[in-house]
Amino acid sequence: MLFMCQVEEEPEQTSQRDTDDALTADDLPRIQEEVDELQRQFDVAVAEKHALEQELQSMRERLKACADLTDRYRVWAGGTSQSLY
Repeated sequence: MLFMCQVEEEPEQTSQRDTDDALTADDLPRIQEEVDELQRQFDVAVAEKHALEQELQSMRERLKACADLTDRYRVWAGGTSQSLY
């Protein structure tokens, strides 16, 4: 399972108060929406990271099994170092 993540850059949002940097209670809903969106993006990234870690572990186990099988075949075939192909 392979996930692709597309990062979309959003243009910087200008403050509702261009002339005054102080935040008020009126800014709270907008800020909460931004925090909620960032939390959603974080949750998606964590889930994708977990899935990729599981896939990586599976691939490592499969690669080790293939290497072990190749080694056993070489011993069985008389210890030659010739390629299997």
